[in-house]
Amino acid sequence: MKQKLKKLLLLALTSFLLVSNPLSIQVQAAKAGSKQKPYSAYKSRIVDVYGARYYGRAKIKLLDYKDGNKAYKYLKKHGIKKKAGNSKEYVYLKFKIDYIEGEELLPADIILTPYSSYYDSECEKQLETKKVKCKDGVQDLTKTTIFPGESVICKQAFLIDSESLPITYMVYGYDDNGKPMETWFKTER
Repeated sequence: MKQKLKKLLLLALTSFLLVSNPLSIQVQAAKAGSKQKPYSAYKSRIVDVYGARYYGRAKIKLLDYKDGNKAYKYLKKHGIKKKAGNSKEYVYLKFKIDYIEGEELLPADIILTPYSSYYDSECEKQLETKKVKCKDGVQDLTKTTIFPGESVICKQAFLIDSESLPITYMVYGYDDNGKPMETWFKTER
């Protein structure tokens, strides 16, 4: 009987403490476009454009993504001569970029930097990319420039470690208060 009474008193006291002095446990939901909740790359998104002397806004959309054997077969038709090799895979991305706000000619690789924008499928490990040539008639991202108000279709093809597929990518920018921010995109459908 004493045990039951102790348990009942302990339960009542615990309930009273929780009700009278609630602990606020806040779970912050992951923001869309964050590392934890990347946007789908296949839908148009507006991103800020920043470089040493560039400022503006662009709309970016992934039109085509190939990796593994699909990328190899496609790239083989368009110029590459050898297989990826052990633990390596080819990746092909084709983008539409609309330069919607800005005042000067913009290199497309300011938006997506081939040397720092690509990550593994978990948005954790930055990928070392080895650029490969692709002669499919689409402009290469690193050789594309855009005038304000113009739209371009461009591509990026490279070789990466195979455990990184499907890749994600990130665009650097700044929020309205001037703080650096990242907008993340997933290529997985």
